[in-house]
Amino acid sequence: MLSTIVFAAALSSASTAPDVMTSAVESAPKPVRGKVLLDEFARSLTIEIESASANPVELGYAELTGGVWEQTPIPGSTVEPGDVVSYRNGVDNQYDALGGMIRLLLPFGDSILIEFEWGFGSDASCTANGTNLQAVTVSSELEYTMSANPVCTITILNGPGGD
Repeated sequence: MLSTIVFAAALSSASTAPDVMTSAVESAPKPVRGKVLLDEFARSLTIEIESASANPVELGYAELTGGVWEQTPIPGSTVEPGDVVSYRNGVDNQYDALGGMIRLLLPFGDSILIEFEWGFGSDASCTANGTNLQAVTVSSELEYTMSANPVCTITILNGPGGD
């Protein structure tokens, strides 16, 4: 009880400096709001690559015919078995076209070409076609087509000659 009284007396005798406190608060740096990634583009198309094959898949190259990458794909990077990687292509102006291609390389000389495009006033499209595919099969599915951010899912599976 005595400690509570001493503490209360100390608080009542302490002087507060409202002018100093107010100016310190006003001059303190304020946090800056970050931009939400989905709000950066007026429209975008995400290419999602799922590897369910027994072998890694290497990114040969990626180039755009319109728009910009959210994060530029790195040639030579790999998609390991069981992994999923995403590459997002977008435009700041909804009237601009976006699109491009991604070439994936497989261990036995096979390759997969992913082509995608989305012009203003047209439907988004995305295809995946293999060249000399021996050990894998590939499929593509375009989802969320009624939104401003559709997703093209590319699935790579072991084929008849695969492990």
